[in-house]
Amino acid sequence: MAHNRRPSGPVVSPESAPAAAAGKARRGGLLVVAGNRGRSLLVALIAALAVAGCGGGAGSTAPSASGPSPGAVVGAIPPATILASKPGPDLVAAAGVSQADADKALAAAAAMNWQLVRAGGVVQAVACSGSGSPTVVYLNGLLVPAAWTWPLIAAEQARSSRVCIFDRPGTGLSPTRPTGAPAGPVAAADELRALMSALGETGPLVLVGWSYGGLVARVAAASDPVGTAGLELVEASLPEQYRTFDRQGWSEGGAQLDMAAAEKALAAEPSLTPKPVVVLQAGQEGSAIPGTPSELGGLWTAGQRKAAKLSSNSSYGVVTASAHQIPLQAPAAVLAATAAIIASVSNGNAPMPSCPTSFAAAGIDCQ
Repeated sequence: MAHNRRPSGPVVSPESAPAAAAGKARRGGLLVVAGNRGRSLLVALIAALAVAGCGGGAGSTAPSASGPSPGAVVGAIPPATILASKPGPDLVAAAGVSQADADKALAAAAAMNWQLVRAGGVVQAVACSGSGSPTVVYLNGLLVPAAWTWPLIAAEQARSSRVCIFDRPGTGLSPTRPTGAPAGPVAAADELRALMSALGETGPLVLVGWSYGGLVARVAAASDPVGTAGLELVEASLPEQYRTFDRQGWSEGGAQLDMAAAEKALAAEPSLTPKPVVVLQAGQEGSAIPGTPSELGGLWTAGQRKAAKLSSNSSYGVVTASAHQIPLQAPAAVLAATAAIIASVSNGNAPMPSCPTSFAAAGIDCQ
């Protein structure tokens, strides 16, 4: 079992997470110096996952070396394995949530039906629940397990929609990526589509991506706009980020990520009009993040605003009370944005209000 590693820097154990909070962390790859908890962007959470987030947790029914044909369920992950991945107090504090909320999220994850599915040349852990169309798929940030990120949001969304959460190869509950297999947003987007097809979730899909997962979702939407019903980008990494203000190197699950391929794939990014697009940006990050060049905050905001122009049917808002960890700190904002997208899709891609009425109650300040 290969441990997940930070894109750069030393491995930090969960016990040393408080010290890591004073050092460097990443926003799905974004290198910052954490000046205070309000502006930290995963801080010790990402660093400690280098030790805590092994792919293919103990107790899972792992696929055999040969395995069945592509597009098949090859194993199951019991609830005990999910519960055994409980984050410690330091990780919970770094994520900006309470221990009670963290425990509740993990319990919700354990109640889901987790499977190991071989598709697209890799094996990924996935859990789907609920019914209704369109299916909503949630994509994790760099290294962060799905069982820690999405279960409470997924449980609520599953009341009215079909919902799937999953771990990319080498992260969370998924086995490691095969040696030499392509890795990066383009590969992950292809693997996502193969995974959903293997499960019979043919779409079109609403893709909700946070941080690095947002970039993967954006590539997936660009490569298959017909199979995309709507797109929600939550503090999504930028296509050019890897070569502009974050050149430290990107990796996940022991594999170097081909970020250049993602930027190339998005160079002629097709318009998603009239499909709905919502972009959410964190409010607890000023125009200049401590320890970074003064223009970084402006570059990040400009990139988020540009993403909102992927469709004329779009909304862009700032989640005022949250830092980068919006799915953990402000789940109501994610749900409100998803509801707006589904309402548009259900009405034949009817134009969303520039500021849906539900946004204010969810802490979203429309821009």
